Amino acid sequence: RYFAAKYAVAEAKRAMSYIRSENEMNVDKLTKDLGLHFKKKGDNYLIHFTEYLKSSPGSPEYFLINKDLSKGYVKVTKHERNRLLEEAIRLRIEKTLPKKGKIPDIYKKEVEASAKKIIKELPGPVSKEIKFSGDIAPCIQKLLDDLYANKNLSHHARWSLAIYLNK
Repeated sequence: RYFAAKYAVAEAKRAMSYIRSENEMNVDKLTKDLGLHFKKKGDNYLIHFTEYLKSSPGSPEYFLINKDLSKGYVKVTKHERNRLLEEAIRLRIEKTLPKKGKIPDIYKKEVEASAKKIIKELPGPVSKEIKFSGDIAPCIQKLLDDLYANKNLSHHARWSLAIYLNK
């Protein structure tokens, strides 16, 4: 999962380097293919909040509460539109990659070497499981499951998990 996520991010960034120099008609075709429908309004764009939420990055400036929302549409700048596109591309790539399975032999040596290097750079002992006595709240269990699956937790999620684990 870690390598698939890294690959998806790199490919999405590479795609965006091409998209920034594309004409608006081609960008519109791509956005529709990704399931996003932007409406041009002056120098900005409008996107329905449901589509916005599906492709918004996890950083605070993209939280819906920090955006201009009117009649179900979120107002975004061209830069923000491009960032939403990049995130939608990343999600599409991640979705098309195999979830589990055997690593192809031609990549196995490189993947194992990278994994060893990553584990070596981690601070402290690497544990695959945290043992608890008693019940764990479902929200905390979800955070732990996401953490074990190498998913990137938001700042708030990491903070909540740290507070819980310190008790």
